[in-house]
Amino acid sequence: MIQIKKLPYYILKYNENLNDVAKKFGVNLSSLKVYNMVDDAEEGDVIFFPQSSSNVYVVKPADTIKSIAKQFNLTESEVLQKAKTTKLFIGQRIEF
Repeated sequence: MIQIKKLPYYILKYNENLNDVAKKFGVNLSSLKVYNMVDDAEEGDVIFFPQSSSNVYVVKPADTIKSIAKQFNLTESEVLQKAKTTKLFIGQRIEF
């Protein structure tokens, strides 16, 4: 059986662009473009995040474990494993 690793992704919403996504998730815009082989994207496009230690998500005030898991297409347990903790706090940096 082949096991495929889940890649974090994001689906663009109305009036969002790659620059918005890069800022939201703390990812380098150029890296995002190269990784997805696109110059631009529009609503409904699926954007995958490069898998490297440079992908860091900073927890925001409204974030929950569940919301972060949904954003990165992970389980809540996987988010906690990556956060190396059982609780999240505002400003916490999580490497994906």
